[in-house]
Amino acid sequence: MREKESSITFSYLMQAAGKRSGEGIPGDNLFREIGFDHENARLGWVIPPGWKKIEEQLQRFLEIVKEKNTFIFSGMGGSINTVKALIEILGEQSENRLYAIDSLDPVALEELLSSIIDLSKTLVVGISKSGTTEETQNLLKTVREIFQSRGLSYRNHFLWLTDLPNRAKIENVSWQNVEILPIQVDEGTDIGGRFSAPHTLILLLPLLLLLDGDIIELKTVWDEYLALRERLILEAACKASELAHKNTRCFAVVLEEPLTPALRTWITQLFQESLGSKIEGFDPKTLVLTPNDIPTGFESIRFDIASSKLIIKAMLTMYLFEVFVAVFAYYKGINFVNQPEVENYKKRMREVSSERVPQPERVSLTLLIERIKRLLTGKPNIRFIEVVCYWHLRERERNQLNATLRATFPDKEILVFVGSDWNHHSYQAASKNEDTLFVILTSSDYETKIPGIKEHVLRQNIATLKTIAYATYSTLEDKAGYFELITNKKDISR
Repeated sequence: MREKESSITFSYLMQAAGKRSGEGIPGDNLFREIGFDHENARLGWVIPPGWKKIEEQLQRFLEIVKEKNTFIFSGMGGSINTVKALIEILGEQSENRLYAIDSLDPVALEELLSSIIDLSKTLVVGISKSGTTEETQNLLKTVREIFQSRGLSYRNHFLWLTDLPNRAKIENVSWQNVEILPIQVDEGTDIGGRFSAPHTLILLLPLLLLLDGDIIELKTVWDEYLALRERLILEAACKASELAHKNTRCFAVVLEEPLTPALRTWITQLFQESLGSKIEGFDPKTLVLTPNDIPTGFESIRFDIASSKLIIKAMLTMYLFEVFVAVFAYYKGINFVNQPEVENYKKRMREVSSERVPQPERVSLTLLIERIKRLLTGKPNIRFIEVVCYWHLRERERNQLNATLRATFPDKEILVFVGSDWNHHSYQAASKNEDTLFVILTSSDYETKIPGIKEHVLRQNIATLKTIAYATYSTLEDKAGYFELITNKKDISR
């Protein structure tokens, strides 16, 4: 019975996919309401593009990247999480070197630049669906200074991916005569950032580079992905139906070990931003785990994919969980393609950008723990503590912070995130969440000197980072704390 019901629901999703407006969708199909962001269609991800069109875009890209062997991808949220995942999975197997950057903390840029041997063979790829993403624009303008300081024309070393109707916005902010390619293979605009894998150039271009430009090998990967996808779609829809009818709100996405770290941020954004703070009383929490780590009260979701290739498993995992989210949202009546609460902190950012951002209390880790204890007083319903760090947080530092807080608060689930990730994957869900304490942290130690970049540019990036942190805190103030943690990041890195 459930299989038949799920099959019908997926057929509704297919019926709505590709439609440019809800008017072309029958009235009994709820996707005409929940698959659109206002009047903007957002279901273009459902149906894979044809290979002929893919190959045309890949060939065009290869012409642009001749004689380049190093590639820096920059974007925010769904525009960069796919690239990060691919680098984690395939980065060591390729002759090309790929890097991703989405942090305004100058230490992140300093670390990146120290890894690049020859800028003359480097291409920087900016990704922005709107063409105006502030953090991405700031980052690429900063990187551009490095090229110019070394006598390299940025026009030969920068490329943008955007929705083509927005290309003028990129050209109008000092990127004239830079190559611009579409995000979507069909040059459409109906795929949102967190649904951009595995069917857009945000995945296909870095994958081609990681396969050393071998289009034939990429087609082999694509064909196997398509064949396995057909066999597994209904399984994803059935699982979504099951958990929706159980009113599940805590999801444990179970992956095998190589995929867990690679896809953790990608999946977290897919679930939290698609389902969070959309309907009354439903506050999802999503963990991406290996099989032995599932906490009490979380429902596990796992798909067994019969492929020996990790990249195909990753692509299928992405698509199957997109289908899962869409079908789950159908049964819950959730518009899963918008993110209305995100505008709260962005609006607050615009308000405070002309003000003086308040200096948070400076705390040691010991004092931070005391402040968290105070914030928890009288709040017995708090189960999760999410610590959001607005600096370039390295894995060792994250693990140390997580372990210390777990030891102090053993009855809480501790989650530690980087701010540049968290605002894009979890702010939407945080907005109306009632069982989480959010601890917003800036750092006492930001780098302000990198050769080839004006100091005032780095200071402006730091100021923007702090503004995002404060704007985030001030919109979550009733369930959040705001502090400056005493850190020494250069010592930590060693």
